[in-house]
Amino acid sequence: MNHNSEVVLKINSLTHYFGGLRAVYNFNLEMHKNEIVGLIGPNGAGKTTIFNLITGVYKPTEGKIEFKGENIIGLYPHQIIAKGIARTFQNIRLFGDSSVLDNVRIAFYSKVKYTLADAFISTKSFNEEELSLTKEALDLLEIVKLREKAKLPAKALSYGERRKLEIARALATRPDILLLDEPAAGMNPNEIDELNRTIKWLRDAFGLTILLVEHQMRLVMSVSERIIVMDFGEIIAEGTPEKVRTNQRVLEAYLGKEDFV
Repeated sequence: MNHNSEVVLKINSLTHYFGGLRAVYNFNLEMHKNEIVGLIGPNGAGKTTIFNLITGVYKPTEGKIEFKGENIIGLYPHQIIAKGIARTFQNIRLFGDSSVLDNVRIAFYSKVKYTLADAFISTKSFNEEELSLTKEALDLLEIVKLREKAKLPAKALSYGERRKLEIARALATRPDILLLDEPAAGMNPNEIDELNRTIKWLRDAFGLTILLVEHQMRLVMSVSERIIVMDFGEIIAEGTPEKVRTNQRVLEAYLGKEDFV
């Protein structure tokens, strides 16, 4: 990876407290365009809190978050999505009764150009854009191998398929950065290997920068170019998968307790 490439996300001295409880302390991260970074650590280490701080769910107690050189602290989550940061969630958030296709289509609506009046009287521009969005949504479903199930309700999908649908929906917002929160949870080894290939392909095809929180070491070690390890809200190690795998502090805090080979 070329470290002279564009810095898309820069986090400095990020600290966050919930009441008197310190969730994140002095977290620093610089991500370059098209980089895949893994964020790992035991439960309660602060990983999902980092995602919530980046996406505007929480406002940090201290520190800076810059996306493409712009300070995004204080923006609402929908404003941050519109800037180009998308995420999936640890607890899947889909519209279970809506079709698989509509779950993706709904994510495009932050980007539509037609007006409410166009929609109401079904103008030519409305119809053309709706057709275009449907095609784009179907293309995204094709990527995650769900196009055949487009008409099914989302709740009819398997757990692994619902995870993939969430990724397709995040892609529909046309992000520059994709934050994946435990995308391999509940997947079998074959699905994990397929997800590994999908993540790399998405990075290349869409020019994405990807930050991945994951407990499945098989995925993290094979897909990440760089790994950051957190414990009790702090970074305890950072480096290539090979370097992290053999770090004594990481082994004691986390990897010694996990199946990470």
